[in-house]
Amino acid sequence: MVQTTEILKILHGMQHDLQAIDQKHTLLLSHTKAQKEKADQDLTAGIAAQEQALKKAETCLIQTRIQIQQDSDKQREQFYEQARQEAVLMSSVIECLEERHVYLKTNDKYFRKYHTKMAPTLQQKIEAAYQDVDDILQEARSVYDIHETYFSTTGKYRLPVIINGLNYMLSSKRKELYRTLFECYSRAICLKEQLEKNEFLERSFQKLNQDCQMQLQRAEQQYHAAEIRKEQAVNRLQKETVEKEEAIQQQFQDAELQLKKSTMSLVQNAMPWETFLEAAKLMVTYLRHYGKINSNHQDLSGLLFLGMAEYHYGDGITWDFLKKAVHDRFKKVAVKDFIRMPITIREMEQVHFFVDATSMGADRAEQFMHQILFSAFSFAPLGEITCNIMDKLKFGNHIKPFFNLKEQLPELFHHQIFTEYREIENRICEINNDMMNDLYANKAENPPLFLVLFDFPDTYNENTLLNLKNILENGHKCNIHVILHGSRPKEEGYKKESNKLANEILALCVPISQKEWNCDGFPMTVPPFPTAKLLNLFQETYVQDYRANQNSRNLQKFPRIQELRACSQPEAAEQLLQQMENQFDAPCSDWNTTITQFPNAIPFAIASVPSMALSGTAASALIHSNRPEIKLPYEMNFRKQANFILHVDDQSEAFMQQLSAQIICNYLRAFPVSKGRVVAIDCKKAGGNTVAFQAFSLKFPEVLERVTDHQAVSKILKNLAAQIVSWGTKFKDGENHILDYNQKHPKISEICTLLMIYNFPAAFEGYSKENFSYLKQIIENGNKYGIYTVLSYDHRCVEKDADSENLAGIFELFHGNEIAYSDGTCYHKPSHCVLHPVAGNTITEKDCELFESYQKQSEQVGISPEDILDQKRFQRSNLTGISIPIGIGTGEKIVDLKLSARDTNVHALILGGTRGGKSVLLNTIIMNAMLCYAPEELQLYLLDFKDGVEFELYRHYRLPHIRVLGLASQPEFGKSILESLMKDMEQRSEIFGTYTNIDDYNHNSGKKLPHFLIIIDEFQSFYSNDIPTKCRNAIVSMTHELLAKGGAFGYHFIMASQKSATVRSLQMQAGDIDLMTVRFGLKCLENDYEFLFKELGNDAYQKRIGPPGTAIMNPNIAEGKSNEKLRVAFFGKRRNEFLQEIQDDLQQVPMYKNYTIFSMSDHSNTLDYLSPALRDSKWVEMQLALPVKVADPFVIEMNRKNNHNLLIGGTDEELPDNLVKNYLLSALWNRTATVYCIDGEILIEENRNRLFYQVLKRHFSKRFYLAESDAEIVSFLVQVYEIYQQRKRKNTTDPIFVVVKNVQNVQLVKKMFERDRILMNDYLDEEMPAEAETEVSEPIPSAEALKEEADQFAAVDLSFLLKKTAANLPEPESKNPFATLRWDSTPPEAPKPTPEPPVAPKPAPKPVPPAPKAAPVNYDVSKILEELLKEGTMRSVYFLFATSEVKRLKEMNGSLLKAFEEHLLSVVNAEELQFTFDGMEVSKNLPKGIAQYHHINENEQIRPHVPPEPQELEQFLSKNL
Repeated sequence: MVQTTEILKILHGMQHDLQAIDQKHTLLLSHTKAQKEKADQDLTAGIAAQEQALKKAETCLIQTRIQIQQDSDKQREQFYEQARQEAVLMSSVIECLEERHVYLKTNDKYFRKYHTKMAPTLQQKIEAAYQDVDDILQEARSVYDIHETYFSTTGKYRLPVIINGLNYMLSSKRKELYRTLFECYSRAICLKEQLEKNEFLERSFQKLNQDCQMQLQRAEQQYHAAEIRKEQAVNRLQKETVEKEEAIQQQFQDAELQLKKSTMSLVQNAMPWETFLEAAKLMVTYLRHYGKINSNHQDLSGLLFLGMAEYHYGDGITWDFLKKAVHDRFKKVAVKDFIRMPITIREMEQVHFFVDATSMGADRAEQFMHQILFSAFSFAPLGEITCNIMDKLKFGNHIKPFFNLKEQLPELFHHQIFTEYREIENRICEINNDMMNDLYANKAENPPLFLVLFDFPDTYNENTLLNLKNILENGHKCNIHVILHGSRPKEEGYKKESNKLANEILALCVPISQKEWNCDGFPMTVPPFPTAKLLNLFQETYVQDYRANQNSRNLQKFPRIQELRACSQPEAAEQLLQQMENQFDAPCSDWNTTITQFPNAIPFAIASVPSMALSGTAASALIHSNRPEIKLPYEMNFRKQANFILHVDDQSEAFMQQLSAQIICNYLRAFPVSKGRVVAIDCKKAGGNTVAFQAFSLKFPEVLERVTDHQAVSKILKNLAAQIVSWGTKFKDGENHILDYNQKHPKISEICTLLMIYNFPAAFEGYSKENFSYLKQIIENGNKYGIYTVLSYDHRCVEKDADSENLAGIFELFHGNEIAYSDGTCYHKPSHCVLHPVAGNTITEKDCELFESYQKQSEQVGISPEDILDQKRFQRSNLTGISIPIGIGTGEKIVDLKLSARDTNVHALILGGTRGGKSVLLNTIIMNAMLCYAPEELQLYLLDFKDGVEFELYRHYRLPHIRVLGLASQPEFGKSILESLMKDMEQRSEIFGTYTNIDDYNHNSGKKLPHFLIIIDEFQSFYSNDIPTKCRNAIVSMTHELLAKGGAFGYHFIMASQKSATVRSLQMQAGDIDLMTVRFGLKCLENDYEFLFKELGNDAYQKRIGPPGTAIMNPNIAEGKSNEKLRVAFFGKRRNEFLQEIQDDLQQVPMYKNYTIFSMSDHSNTLDYLSPALRDSKWVEMQLALPVKVADPFVIEMNRKNNHNLLIGGTDEELPDNLVKNYLLSALWNRTATVYCIDGEILIEENRNRLFYQVLKRHFSKRFYLAESDAEIVSFLVQVYEIYQQRKRKNTTDPIFVVVKNVQNVQLVKKMFERDRILMNDYLDEEMPAEAETEVSEPIPSAEALKEEADQFAAVDLSFLLKKTAANLPEPESKNPFATLRWDSTPPEAPKPTPEPPVAPKPAPKPVPPAPKAAPVNYDVSKILEELLKEGTMRSVYFLFATSEVKRLKEMNGSLLKAFEEHLLSVVNAEELQFTFDGMEVSKNLPKGIAQYHHINENEQIRPHVPPEPQELEQFLSKNL
């Protein structure tokens, strides 16, 4: 339909498009002209550039000539001067050479003979070589080389006589030398001759002239080339210009042709003359109906008609072609050269008008406003329009002609005309708020509202203008239209903001201005306003029709009347009425035990309806004089509308409480037992409204749930809303309602819920928007899915500031199903039809007993194990794989989980969200696997990484099927399981031989092996980033091997997790997930289904909705199988019953020999792992813990092969305490071991472990020592150190253990770690106690003996050893232990290094007998501790440090902490972890009760034994010692 905004948009668009095309053509002409001018300019510039280049070449030629002449003269002078100078120098050189040559000829006859014989030949050759000037000059520069060669040769023969005497012996050598001498001489003489000739200079000058001439020729050639280039370039430019102008002209022609095509396309397609033709027809309709009342609610394509706009399309167009094209297009609808279009307001159309009173004149503008109101009442459907008039200046007199209509139908004018500032401001604010509430609620179907403002903007403040602007921007969405009357704002400084807002408002309106009637810039024609007489007649008729229409419309709101009025034939109406009268039955008085028969409706009341409600329809034939009323049933129809509102106040409270109780009773009795459920929210009265059902609710809370807690309301509503969402796509194959579904699928039928909310909205404490949202969803969509709502709306509970938006939104969803009570009468509120409620039967104590007797039938609501299990137990065979029944699917057929060793359906993947039924499915698989297969056919590995929550029950029964039961999320344990499976797979590989898989082997070998079902819940814990990389990589590798190859050997993995996002992020090998081809999805997210079922993900997502236990399964995603929907069987509490049955039936079957249960709740006792009697072993075995894997107990053997100093760290007090106690017990259980114990808690007088230590002291008094003071700590360390020193000479293997527990509390040890100077004598007497026990009776060697032992270091000064006073031993700086020792009272300075090489050590001295015991030295105990830690383990001295501050120890002395190569770590933060293990890979999140052991490259998790309590330890030691 044509709209005003569309019309104006089309008109403006046409105007814009036509002007744009005309402008494009003008621009095209201008552009073509500019291009041609540019081509001419380019030609002129190009010729000028070539002329300039030629002129430049000419200038260069002239300059070259001048420069050559100048250079020639200068070179001639320079050459002459240089030749003269060189001649003077060469003459002296050649003269000297001639003298020597003459001397040789005189004194050496052989030289003379050679000269005479060879001179002519050599002379000719040399002269021939000096023909070129360059050769002569080059030779002149080498004259000194000739001179040097000549004289160096003659220097070899200083004694010519000797040469002559030996001429026969040296004749060959002599000739060679003669030739060299003569060549040098000849070269010099020839050079001299050449230089002395004038011919040489002339030749040289001639060569210079030739060079100059050549340069000049090159310059002239360049000039001539420039001339040629210039001529060629000019020709080329002229040619290009011609071509360019031709191309420009062609381009213009092409562009003009294209513009003509686009113009024709625009005129033909973008300018819809059909729209104009339709508008012309509408104008006929508008003109015919103008002044009539729309009592029949005709669709007149507009709420009001303002007039017609004219568009003169030829104005401003200069292009003749465009003028002709437009005229040809619109000649059918045009009048001369313009087009007429209607100006209207349609529903939901964003169009508002501004009547400019200034330009039009006050009287003319007011008349036009009357015209607008008259048009609105004429065109809008009768009674469906409201006008809000704002008239401050004239107090409403602006609409004086409509006062009669306003007095009789004030509701059409909102009961008043707004004339006061405050009234106007409040009303516009209210309209704005209502509009925003409707927009928020997505409520747009409102009756039209006309907001008419007179004298704009002078009488409106800034706040009003802000609200008005928002209404203009968004009001059309709620059918609000604004008409402004006034003038444009004047520029006044103090009203700057208001004027700005007013202008923004006017920009949103279509202006009506000028005396000639102008609409948004287009001329306008307005229909005439009726005379006063016609206007009064129109208003009287409008009032009569309005009142008659209103009464009839109220009665039509009754639901059953609406059904009758909808009949198109009287016969159909008669038949329907008869069905309604026969439909009513008495309510059920007993429980519905049919299980499968669900009611379509429950009787509610009988309504008395006036027959006049049927007038005007085909059903009006039912009206006759003796039938003023008809009786119609009023019911809760579960297939159509079963939601009701009960209006409650002081007068109706008792009646409505009784009515709601009857509804509940009838509802529960009508539905099958346990298929009908009532949720009664009764918070305000704490259950008082449902006290009649208290006994029943307590006995059957799952059937009738009474909610009295405000906090539980949100949860209830949220769950019901989620149930609706989950059932969104449940119904298929013609099913469109839950009643149809339940009828077709009785075994998996769904429960229907009645939601009864009392004293609404009191139950919604704080008017929670979230609760309102849930409730709206339930009311709007619940009926189809078996959720019905009865709302007891208590008017007394509505607060003054109640959320009217949410309340109104709630009421609309009940579609008029509202019941009220007043003056003893119950009636249907929207239609005021009287209702006579039907009495129902209450629920008595006897009814409760009957209902309880039917409870066994309620078990059939779900899928019981018997529905899918075989009649005989343990009878299935694994010869063709395994097939486990798990539930019931489409057509109520049993669905099996099938896993094969031959095909690709080997492994399964399960994803299930929280409370999605994943655990139920896993337990069903486990239970049915054990019930269907014998242990020799199928065995189970159950790993529950949810810390045993689901699999805990299985440990309490003797189940031969189960090999491993893992009840803790420890990947180390899982890794060990995989290792055992890998080992078993290797063994099976050897057993199989030529057999390809387990099925072939079991069929043909005569033997039978079981299949293995490995079920891992929350398997993502296997691949956590907190697991050390080495461990994770091993798990990944083994998992890949088992998944890829295990199927053939009978290994079937079922891995379960909650989210696909978790699985996607796992660091598994590529393709591992794809190997799990059997897929299950249980109430996951959409992306989870896409991950599981790939291209069938959307199908699975659509099928996912269902009751608890609903799952989507694909039996083999790799082979493109279809998805199957099923409901998983539920064992529930009956799991114990079936487990007991398995245990009883298989009590003769032996358990797996290595049956393993791993649980963090299990604790091993240290005493169980000690030998029956004390050990006499050479090495001590520390029985500390059990490994977190399937392996032997964790034991540390204390030997000398490794550094066994042990550091225990962690903030968990219990675990380090247990480890230390186990360490003490294991050490003392060896007869030869001695233990020195230092406990920080004892030192600070915490007696937590004192009883434990007392038991040890009582039974091991000779081998266990406990320090209770700093002096005893010093004494212990000194004693151990002296034993250690003795062992250097006479070694023994009896171990000594120094245990320092709670180091953080032992301040003295911390000072030692910090290398503070701790002198023995500061804590002990000058001499050690005589009774101090030592390992051997040998005394400490004397200083003389030490000196003798150190003779191999003779270079070191040992005199200081003879001094009696003892002092600190500084840390040695070399391997010589005596290199820096000083035993005087003051430590010496560090010795300076010497450059001499070290002295070779002397042979070891002979053994020296023990010397008498010398006076004790004053040890620095810090140095003692350091030496013992670093070297003690080689002498069987071992240390254990236990602390909660490992980081602090490292900060004190990191190098000393390295003496602890074994670490045991309990729960610490990441920083402590790094400080302890120095970057070694360990688990980042150690659970409570688990310790991480680290030694060199060995990492292992352990569970410490639990040490005995003091009383238990006392009994054990007393018995075994």
